[in-house]
Amino acid sequence: MTLFMGVEGRFALPALDGTTRTLDRALMSKLSAVTADRMVELIADAGWPVGAMIATESELKERFGVSRAVIREALGLVELRGIAAMKSGKGGGLVVSAPAWDAAVMALATFLEVSDARLEDMISVMQRLESLAVDLAIDRIDEDSAALLEGFAAEMIEPPRDVDAETATFRAHRNALATASRNPVLAMIVAGFQIALAGLSMARVYEATEFERHLRISKAVKAELLSAVLACDPHRAQTAIRSDYGNQLRSIKASGIGTMSRINADAARHGMKLPRWIALKISRRIADHALAPGEPLGSEAELMAQFGVGRSVLREAIRMLEAYSVVAMKRGKGGGLRVAIPDPESTFQAVVPFLRSLDGADRHAFEVRTCLEVEAAGLAAQRRDGPSIDAIRSVIASARERAERRPEETLEALAEISRTVVAASGDRVLEVIAALTQRVVPGRPSADIDSTVFQRCDAIAGALAAGDAPLARRLVHVQLRAVREAHART
Repeated sequence: MTLFMGVEGRFALPALDGTTRTLDRALMSKLSAVTADRMVELIADAGWPVGAMIATESELKERFGVSRAVIREALGLVELRGIAAMKSGKGGGLVVSAPAWDAAVMALATFLEVSDARLEDMISVMQRLESLAVDLAIDRIDEDSAALLEGFAAEMIEPPRDVDAETATFRAHRNALATASRNPVLAMIVAGFQIALAGLSMARVYEATEFERHLRISKAVKAELLSAVLACDPHRAQTAIRSDYGNQLRSIKASGIGTMSRINADAARHGMKLPRWIALKISRRIADHALAPGEPLGSEAELMAQFGVGRSVLREAIRMLEAYSVVAMKRGKGGGLRVAIPDPESTFQAVVPFLRSLDGADRHAFEVRTCLEVEAAGLAAQRRDGPSIDAIRSVIASARERAERRPEETLEALAEISRTVVAASGDRVLEVIAALTQRVVPGRPSADIDSTVFQRCDAIAGALAAGDAPLARRLVHVQLRAVREAHART
């Protein structure tokens, strides 16, 4: 299974209006999935009050104008996201069961886990995010964040412990750096990556005889990074990050663990509930057997026997995979569970309402978006893929025409160009996270933007065609600053 690739080799990524560029969206457009997304919006509009009852089943049925069966299936999807649960009996109804932060982090982590992302892409994007976190942490450091980081710095100079304890500390260290950035959008994304990568421990990358040496090296590099941040020395900090992630990438390449599916599902469990673990095992099976979209996975009875679980657990796992469009259940003659095309739309629907509710969401999202899209431009220039560049030029022409006809749609037209440039990078994980940050900043009618933006788009395409990565990065950075300023004026 290849991450996010559609039937024509296109990335099945939703546009800002919720549509997608693939032909088959039957699963994600199911009424139950749409209703589940509307329930999440209802919870977000209420301020995400944990423990509060939002509405009864009858009230939800009347509000959304759907049948009881649709409501119950939608409730199952909301429960699988860990957002809310249906309390039965007198006074029962839809009750918010998890903090918005936890639900958003888990939604992103689950998608990354089940979508068979390339580990090199995962680690590379994580490196960009941590680089941004460090720059922001240095710029915004105060006594509270310094105290937090000093605690982790002290742990990094202690002798190595067992692998689980050390890898948990490493994950907490990365989350602490993201917290110190004071950018909650960035911190939420980093937390999702840390959960998704939980099964990738050094003990499974290195031989036992090499483990302790590499663990000491990793701790020393992280200690240097924390020391540099506390000293407000960005050059030292970025050098340490490059060293840390360079070591990770070399080790992963040497280990042969190329994608998320190569992380053993048993090792990745880490206390996750049984249905989610079975969903993970099914997604691993798809990748292990290189099953293409449309190929069968087996009947319900066969899957129950293969994974040693009952019908209720299997159905919960399948609902989760259906929500992320990893599988589809075909009904009738010749039916059964079949492989589908992973789609992040369900993740966006779970995460975006929460992120939009944060103070300064636009500013925080633009910080992350700029980091990732500038990086994507550099990668696209290095790739210099002819068809991708032709697609960018075609989208620029269409966007320019659209903006001339309807000036109020200029920002959305520019967003479509940005998505096409990011897609040309060839990094599908980067593409998902960049798209997520775009969705956090809703499209707004605006014609108040620098008239040179489309000339700059032409220049970006030219830089990509020429393979001039530094110029492409600079032009995209300037372009995003103009877009950010236009958003701020609307």
